[in-house]
Amino acid sequence: MINKIKSFISDIKEELKKISYPDKKALKSATYSIIFIVFFIAVYMEVIDLIFKAILKYVFRIY
Repeated sequence: MINKIKSFISDIKEELKKISYPDKKALKSATYSIIFIVFFIAVYMEVIDLIFKAILKYVFRIY
C-alpha cells in the first residue's frame, strides 16, 4: 500500500514537470481578452434586460 502511494506521488511530480506555463505576454493578452468578453456580455445582458423590462411594462400596462 505504501509503495502504491509513493508511486502515485512520484507520478504526480513527473506530470507537474510536463506542464508548460504561458509567458507574461500571452498571459496578459488572454487576461485582456477575458476582461473584454466579460464586459461585452455584461453590457449585452443589460441591454436585453432593459428591452424585456420595457416590453413587460408595456404589456402589463395594457391589461
